[in-house]
This record gives sequence, structure tokens and C-alpha cells, in this order.
Amino acid sequence: MKNLVNLFSFLITISVFSQTWQEAIDMSGGMPTAKNINGSDSYEFGVGNQYEWSKISGMLAQFDDIDLVKRNIVGSVFLYEDWSNNGAVFVGDRKFSFKSMNYHIEKGKFMTKIDNDSTFVIDNNQIDKVIINNKHFKNIYSPSKGEYNYFEIVFDGDKISLLKSYAISFKERSPNPMVNRPLSEIKKKRTYYTLKDNNLELFKLKKSSLYSLVKKDQQSPLKKEIKKYNLSYKKDADLKLIFKYLNLL
Repeated sequence: MKNLVNLFSFLITISVFSQTWQEAIDMSGGMPTAKNINGSDSYEFGVGNQYEWSKISGMLAQFDDIDLVKRNIVGSVFLYEDWSNNGAVFVGDRKFSFKSMNYHIEKGKFMTKIDNDSTFVIDNNQIDKVIINNKHFKNIYSPSKGEYNYFEIVFDGDKISLLKSYAISFKERSPNPMVNRPLSEIKKKRTYYTLKDNNLELFKLKKSSLYSLVKKDQQSPLKKEIKKYNLSYKKDADLKLIFKYLNLL
């Protein structure tokens, strides 16, 4: 009970309702047009005015019990497909454990379900670290966005670390049979970054980006190491080993 009281001190309660999809649309004033979202007539890139874009993804999050497939929408704004994820939130010297956690990608918020009708949004300003299914997340300042965002720590090194962020985009269904997209779709995107001397830099999953991280005379040993263990620069498990080696150079 004491832990539960402490938990409420840094969680915000939101209610989860059971309206139908049409009711959700009506309550939100109708589905916003594509032009309202990204300045064009297409949802293809899902970028632009973040406040207009949030009208869609926020609605999907609020009514997350709706069967989106039956409404011609596939995908999710959440990182995990379901809520059966063990997690822990670290606040100072305290640790709070949960058996039902998820990460709302568009809002950049971690959430947990306490029971079937209450979802709690965790206050980003209060927490130091989050672990879900053995994946570590930290709130780190992003210069490109000018704000703090959650990054998954792929590898945490003394010299250089590898991080990963998540984003979503919305692709509208098309009646054109040549497009082959009968359903609207929410897609997840991963972007990698390196963190060195507190500088966050975009990292593309290609050889040239990897070799640019080391001096010229260190590139040959790095290539030999990658070839020796048949490592891929596109797999997280292999990237961990590569960045472990980079920190030894």
C-alpha cells in the first residue's frame, strides 16, 4: 500500500472508455483531413503540424480498446502489441515494478494498466530510467527536437553509446488496386543515434557510418573484427558487440 501511495505521487490517471469508433470520431469533431495534418493531401509521411497529427494518434490512444482492424486500420501507436510486459520505473533510489507496461510512441509516454479500466501515464519529469522486457530507456535531450525524449539504450559505453528512438507514421488506405493498400496503417519507425561526450548524433545503419566513428588506422582492425564474427551492422545484437569493440579502441 505504501508503494502504491508513492506511485500515485508521480502518476497521472486517465480513464479508458469503451465508445465505438464512430462515437470517437464524432466526439473529436470528425476525422481531420490529410491537409490539416501535414500540409498535403496525403498521410504518406505523417509529419507536419504535431498538434494536428496528435488528433489522430491521441484519439487512437484514448480509445485503445477499439478493434481497429474492423475499422480498416492496422497497427498501433504503442511500442508493444499487448500489455503483458514486465517493467520497472526508477525514481531516485526507489524502484516501482509493474506487470503491465507499454510505451506510447507518439506521446513519448510510458503507461501502465493497474486494472481493466484505469491506465496511468507516468510523469516523465520524475523518472530516471525505465526498463521494459529487459530493454533500458532513458530520457535524453534531443537537440534536433529541442526537448527531452526517451531513447532505448542499445549499448551503454564509456566512450560511445548507441541509442534508438521510435516514431510513428500514418498511411491512409487507397482504393487504387495498383497501390495494394486496402487498409489504413500505423507504422513504426526506428532511428539510431550515437552518444559521445554528451553529443547526440544521427547514426545510419550502413558501413560508411560505422567506419566514420573510428580513426583511419582503426578501420582495418574493425573490419577484421566484424568479418571474424560475421557481424551485421543492421542487427541490434551484433551492434552491441561492435560498439563494445569500439569502446576498447
